[in-house]
Amino acid sequence: RERYLTKPGYERVLLEADRNYQSQLELTDTLKRLNEEQGIEFYFISAYNLKFGEITGDYNIFKFLYSAARVNSDEIIHIESTTVGATSVPAGYQFPQSYIDACKTPEYIDPTRSVDLSTAAFPNHCWLFSKQKHELEWNNTALKLAFALAKGEVTDVTDCPDVFPQFNEGRNLKDLRRDYLPQMEEFIDQYDGSGQYADYVTRARDYITEAEAMERARDILMEHFGGYTIQEAHGGWEYEGTRYQEYTIVIYLSDTNLDAVHAAAKDMIRVFNQSSVLIQTNSTVTEFYSGS
Repeated sequence: RERYLTKPGYERVLLEADRNYQSQLELTDTLKRLNEEQGIEFYFISAYNLKFGEITGDYNIFKFLYSAARVNSDEIIHIESTTVGATSVPAGYQFPQSYIDACKTPEYIDPTRSVDLSTAAFPNHCWLFSKQKHELEWNNTALKLAFALAKGEVTDVTDCPDVFPQFNEGRNLKDLRRDYLPQMEEFIDQYDGSGQYADYVTRARDYITEAEAMERARDILMEHFGGYTIQEAHGGWEYEGTRYQEYTIVIYLSDTNLDAVHAAAKDMIRVFNQSSVLIQTNSTVTEFYSGS
């Protein structure tokens, strides 16, 4: 400030800089006052668990910032700003056990133990996506949440934690939608009917079908359970002397109930035009072990 903004002729710039800085200092109080006095709601969908410029080529310049390795960010903005007040440790690090033990609201500490939302201005209005870059346009789950918030279908993290949990993993469908699928479709259009490339055309069609099936399955599972584990497989059977094969998705779910599974299965049957879905139930013990 003194070095750059106190020179003659910079009086107006200095005034604006001071006003902006003061606004930042008062941001939390200002937002809470607007919420209490005027009923304005504020929601935050934030990406985190990345250093500045960690993965995206366009943001390489941010790697050279002094604080690059000491922040928890979406590559551009640190999590304290995008959540208005969360507490964090640098990306890739965890809170010490003493911090975890002293925390009175451990439910606001994310699974990677690097962010504590209890200090945010509106902790119940924050949703986080780990390892998600700054832009969310290729994260269909985050976009669905944004639309649900805009339409008033979701007003709090406690409304539907099974559909939109507070802590999530990042997603980026850009390469799939922008490059791979269009290239496959272009190949099919060009060589469909060509005996020389018939096998490759068939494989391309199968790839598109499988990629779309996987994406639809993920959407259904996120909507019903807020998470999933999927394995790709190939099923086969014989009927009246003819052998059949088809692409198969094996889904693992825990900490749920049969009614919820049936509800998701109904959507699977409708979306994939199936006559039935095989459900196997086993008794298991689930533990998310963090090493301590």
